Amino acid sequence: MPLFSIGWDRFLIHMNELIQNMEKKRLSLRMSEKRLNKLRAYAADRDKTITSLVEDWIDSLLKRR
Repeated sequence: MPLFSIGWDRFLIHMNELIQNMEKKRLSLRMSEKRLNKLRAYAADRDKTITSLVEDWIDSLLKRR
């Protein structure tokens, strides 16, 4: 069923349920301040978050399998 046929309020309820069902886990890393600054600069240069860089890197590992 196309999204536009379910109604805006039903769509918002559905999206809220999807968001609540997504469990995010936290990853903590230890690294030097110099490396952290390089990582932040790299992310800023590409207009991405560090999270999205890590997720992209993980996805690229899975494609290599």
